[in-house]
Amino acid sequence: MNNYDPKSWSTMFIHSHLNVLIADDEEIIRIFLKAAVEHAGGNVFEADNGKQALDIFHNNAIDIILMDLSMPEMDGFEAIHMIKKQSQSFIPIISINAFDDDDILSKALAFGADDLIIKPVSPLLLIAKMNAMIRIKEIIQQSISK
Repeated sequence: MNNYDPKSWSTMFIHSHLNVLIADDEEIIRIFLKAAVEHAGGNVFEADNGKQALDIFHNNAIDIILMDLSMPEMDGFEAIHMIKKQSQSFIPIISINAFDDDDILSKALAFGADDLIIKPVSPLLLIAKMNAMIRIKEIIQQSISK
């Protein structure tokens, strides 16, 4: 939906069928995020650790990523860094975590996260921030293609 309705900004994606990768080691968080993303019109890929997230990213056309920071095997910091380093285009990554600590949040941004959301997650804020990231991605793609 290219001509989005600002009233639905925080309930529906501005484009339908976005492929969203959710990486979180807590199943209940993945279930919650998946429900919010699917309700907004997205398709979900799930990972329970950073290594699995990296594998899913490399094998699927992912539009945006929701990444927890504390996960087994490979944490979110390393996964974010690897995805940003290996990606051929801008892939928005929103770090979703329980840390409300400036050092940890700034570290997530330094490793390549594009935005942050603190748990517990508001579905309205989540979808609005994802839409904002998708708009930024479109602007970047348009400036590259000129």
